[in-house]
Amino acid sequence: MITTDRCDVEVAFETRNHKGHFIQERIAELQPLRGQCFSNFYLYLALKALEASQSRSSSLKAIRYLLQAVKYDPSLPRRRQFLTLLTLVKAFLGVLFSPQIARQQLSLIKKQRQVIAQ
Repeated sequence: MITTDRCDVEVAFETRNHKGHFIQERIAELQPLRGQCFSNFYLYLALKALEASQSRSSSLKAIRYLLQAVKYDPSLPRRRQFLTLLTLVKAFLGVLFSPQIARQQLSLIKKQRQVIAQ
């Protein structure tokens, strides 16, 4: 016959409960990073959508992905200003103009930026 002392059972429960509490604390500490990870992922998807083709539908997908990125991390436009602005400009050019005109406009912007940098 196996007998267990009540104190041993209580100690085992408290130890298990303590470990669970420890895990809960770690999960709570990592929650802010979750939003940033999802935000970076959606920003990546937006850039890949623009890179894949210069069609209107891919530009709309890029805008949707960028909005999702900002939803998960509202500080994204402040943290990554240039990348966010570049994605928006490329996407809106793709929506408003044909692919040929959008490429021409992007090359003009790139040339102007190089002149300003010098």
